[in-house]
Amino acid sequence: MHVVLLYTQRSSKGRNKKMTSRSNRSALTIIEAMIAVFIFGFVCIGATLFLFNAVRETRRATLHDNAARLALLLCDTWRALAPKGATDPNDPNTFNPVTTLGSGSNLNMSIANGSAFTYPTGFSTGYLVNGGGFKITMTTRDLSGNKTDAYYAQLSYMNNPTGDTALKLRALNVTIRWGLNGGDPGYNTATNKSFLFTTYIQLK
Repeated sequence: MHVVLLYTQRSSKGRNKKMTSRSNRSALTIIEAMIAVFIFGFVCIGATLFLFNAVRETRRATLHDNAARLALLLCDTWRALAPKGATDPNDPNTFNPVTTLGSGSNLNMSIANGSAFTYPTGFSTGYLVNGGGFKITMTTRDLSGNKTDAYYAQLSYMNNPTGDTALKLRALNVTIRWGLNGGDPGYNTATNKSFLFTTYIQLK
C-alpha cells in the first residue's frame, strides 16, 4: 500500500508540472503577440507620418518652384518691353502684367490687380501700374486633385544701380509672396514665403 501511494504522488507532481509548463507557454505566446501588435502599430504610425511629411514637403517645393517661375516670367517680359520709348529714366514703361500676360489655359493662371507691399531698399514703384502690385492665381494638379493657389507679385525698379549714369542701367525687381501651404492666405500673412528676382536692362 505504501508503494502505491508513492507512485500516486509522483504521478500527481508530473501532471502539475506539465500543466504549469503549458500555462507558461500560453502566457508567453499572448505577451509575444501583444508586443508584435505594438511594434506593427508603431511602424504603421511612423510610415503614415513619413508619407504625410513627404507629401507636404513636395507640395511646398512645388509652390516654391512655381513662385520662381512666375518671377522669371514677369522679369523677362518686363525686360523685353522696357526699352520701348524708355528714354526718360523716370519712366519704367507701361508694363502691365494684366494686359500683357492676361490669362489662358496654356499658363493655367490669371492675373489681376493686387495689393502693393514691401520691396527692396532703394527701389521704387513710382509710375508703375497699380503701384506694382498684382495677384496671380494658378491652378496645378497633384495626387489629391486640382490645387488653386494665389501668388502676390510686387514690381519695383532702380535707376543707375551702379551709380554710373553713363551706363544707363535700370534694375528690375519682382518679389513673389505665397502661402506656406498654398491656398490664398493673403499677401501679408506672417507665414508667407517670398522669392525675389532681379534683372537689369540698359536704357536707350
